[in-house]
Amino acid sequence: MVLSLIFVGVQVRQSAIATRGATLQSLSNSSLELSRILLENADIRGAVTKWRMGEELDEDEAYAANIVVLVLVRHVENTYDQIQLGAVARPVLDRWLTNSTFTSPNFPAWWALSSDRFGPEFGRFLERHLGLGSPAD
Repeated sequence: MVLSLIFVGVQVRQSAIATRGATLQSLSNSSLELSRILLENADIRGAVTKWRMGEELDEDEAYAANIVVLVLVRHVENTYDQIQLGAVARPVLDRWLTNSTFTSPNFPAWWALSSDRFGPEFGRFLERHLGLGSPAD
């Protein structure tokens, strides 16, 4: 009986380690895909660069930048959710929060228009971390 419990404990631990590894790989793949898109498409890369610097964008550039920022913030939200589940450690999220997207002069306005697309717990976290929100918050 004791050996069976030890065996089950070892199996559970190995399963948890495998799950964490798969989660980290999935997050890495998502990051690599976004990087690939930016590297392969000069127009999208240019639009995102202009957006991050607070420059004026035409309609197509604004659309492209909006999609990239949405995907990036969704990736960060996924990382946040994985931390809440215990699948990844906080430093993984902290590295993402240093991305220049979050310090762009355009980000506060983008977030004000887009925050309802994200979970409320993540939204509160991001707003606290970045100092966003209305003065009444």
